[in-house]
Amino acid sequence: MNVQKFLTRFGWLIILAGTLSISWWSLYFVARHEGAPPAIAGIVSTAFDGVALLSADYALRYARLGLSGIGPRITVYLFAAMSAYINSRHAVIDHQPQFVELLWGVPSVGAILVYEFHVRWERRNALARAGRVAAPLPTYGVWTWVRYPFKTLKRISAVIDYRSEAITARNIPGGISRSGQTQQETQPVNSEQVDSSTKLYAIESGVSPEQIRQWAKTRGHHINSRGPIPADLERLYYSEIEGTEEAN
Repeated sequence: MNVQKFLTRFGWLIILAGTLSISWWSLYFVARHEGAPPAIAGIVSTAFDGVALLSADYALRYARLGLSGIGPRITVYLFAAMSAYINSRHAVIDHQPQFVELLWGVPSVGAILVYEFHVRWERRNALARAGRVAAPLPTYGVWTWVRYPFKTLKRISAVIDYRSEAITARNIPGGISRSGQTQQETQPVNSEQVDSSTKLYAIESGVSPEQIRQWAKTRGHHINSRGPIPADLERLYYSEIEGTEEAN
């Protein structure tokens, strides 16, 4: 494992561990200053950091399932704010310079920011693995927008409408889109499989995946009865169809 991967996976944990150590010591110091016995001060500090650490772990588990985990995350934010205050209070009680108060509070703020970045990254990856991250829309150059603004906008709208219908058909049992495709037949447009022109032609022609599969079998191509259609076969199909239409 290289340094970059190590920091990506465990960097936030190292920062969190250091911050919790500072928080534990500050809370212990303040509790002892207020007259709490050493054992009680230690238990209170451990319980405080334990709640924050367990809440952070639960929030991370939710994120890895693609869920927000808003409850544990709010708990982490609250305890981070209290930790920053207690750390600053430590400096006041110890008669340290005023700028040191800020230094004592910075680790808690920095740790919560890094943790939030990590949680968002994990949730984004989980959503991507589940296919819940939308593929980017087709891109057109500046001159295309200048010369054909309304036509380009219409095509972008057609892509969005197609995706909306595909999502509806997939999530409603027996759902049928306006093109007449059922839930099993409707396939979302994936920009990684076909280029922009192919996708737009597929939208305008209303061709179903089953038609492409039948065409591929008659041409001797091996293709699965289910799942995404290989991009090269789709290109061959639409190229042949476009060529036939031009010949006619």
